[in-house]
Amino acid sequence: MITPESAMNQDPSSTPAKGPWIHRFAVRILSILFGLLLYWLLGFIIRDIGTVPGPDWATFQQAFVPNELIQQRLQLEEQLTETNRQISNLSRKRDLLSNSVHSFQQTINQLLALQQTAVENDRPLDERNSEILQSSLSSFLQTQQDAQALNEQLLAQEAAAADWRDQITAVTKEIQQKEAPAHQAFSDARKKHSYTLAAYKLAALLPILLLAGWLFVRARSSRYFEPVLAFAIAVLIKIGFVMHEHFPARIFRYLLVVSSLIVVMKVLQSFIKGLNNPKGPWLLKQYRDAYERFLCPVCEFPIRRGPLRFRYWTRRSIKKLILARPSASEQDQDPAYTCPACGTKLFITCHSCGMTRHAMLPFCDHCGSQDHPQATAGSTS
Repeated sequence: MITPESAMNQDPSSTPAKGPWIHRFAVRILSILFGLLLYWLLGFIIRDIGTVPGPDWATFQQAFVPNELIQQRLQLEEQLTETNRQISNLSRKRDLLSNSVHSFQQTINQLLALQQTAVENDRPLDERNSEILQSSLSSFLQTQQDAQALNEQLLAQEAAAADWRDQITAVTKEIQQKEAPAHQAFSDARKKHSYTLAAYKLAALLPILLLAGWLFVRARSSRYFEPVLAFAIAVLIKIGFVMHEHFPARIFRYLLVVSSLIVVMKVLQSFIKGLNNPKGPWLLKQYRDAYERFLCPVCEFPIRRGPLRFRYWTRRSIKKLILARPSASEQDQDPAYTCPACGTKLFITCHSCGMTRHAMLPFCDHCGSQDHPQATAGSTS
C-alpha cells in the first residue's frame, strides 16, 4: 500500500534544476564524445599490450625440420630462378631472330620479284641487286640456323626447370611431413600467448571497470551520471572486444549471454522495485500527474468534487472535458476530500492559512507553505 509520507518529507530544494535545453543537449553530446575519447585511449593501451612478442615460427621449424632440407630447398629454388631467367633471355633472343627472319624474308621476296620481272623483260638482274639477294639468302639461312639453336637451348632449359620443380616438390613434401608436429606445437604456443595477452589486457581493464561500476552506483542520482554512464559503456565495449579477440567463440557466446542475463535481471529488478516502492522524486511525480488528471494517486478513482462531481472521465478523456467556471461561492466552499475507493485523504486544510490544499503534494497552492500532513490511505473491507 502506497503512502505519501515519503513524498511529503522530500526536500524540494534538493531537486536539481534542469537548466536550458541547449546546455542539456551539450552535456549529452560531450558525454558521448567523452566516451568515444575514452574508448580511443583504452584502444591505445590494449594495442601497446598486444605488442608483447609471441612465439617465433622459425624457432619451431628449426626444432623439427633439419636445416639441410631447408637449405636444399633454397638452393633448388635459386637454381629454378636462374633457369627461368635464362629461359626468359633466350625467349627474347628468339623473338628478335624471328623478327630478323621475317625482315630477310620480305627483302628476298622483293628481290625475287625484281628478278622475275627482269627475266620476263629479257634483262638480267643488275649486279648490285644480285649481290643483295645472295647476301640476304646467306643471312636468312644463318638466322634460321641460330633460331634453331636457340629453340634447342630453350627446350633444354625448360627441361631443366621442370626437373628443378620436381626436386623442389619432393623436398617440400618431405619438409611438410616433418613440419606437422611443428605446426601443432606452434599453434599451442600461439593459443597460450593469446590467453596471456588476454590476461594482461583484462588485468588492465578490470580495475577500470570496477571504478566505472563504483562511479555508476554513486552517480545514479548525480549531475554527473551521463559522463559516468559513457565511461562505463566504453569500458564494457572494450572488454567485450578483448574477450571476442582472445577467447574461443563458444566461450565468448556463453559469457555474452550470461552477462546479458545478469544485466537484464538487474534492470528488471530495479524497475520492479520502482513500481512497488517508488522513491521520492518518482513518487512525487506520480502524485502530481494524478492530481493534474483529477484521479486518486493511489487507486486512480476519479476525484469528483466541484464541477466534476457528476462527470465521468478517464486518464485519456480528461483533456476533452469542457468545464464551467466555478462561482465565487463554490470556490469559497472547497471542503476537504477523501477518496471514497481507498480512503486516502486527497484534500485537507492547510495548517498555515486554513485553506484547502492538496494533501499529497508538499506545498500549499494558496500560501506556499510547506506542510506535512499525516495523510494515509484508508483500508477497504
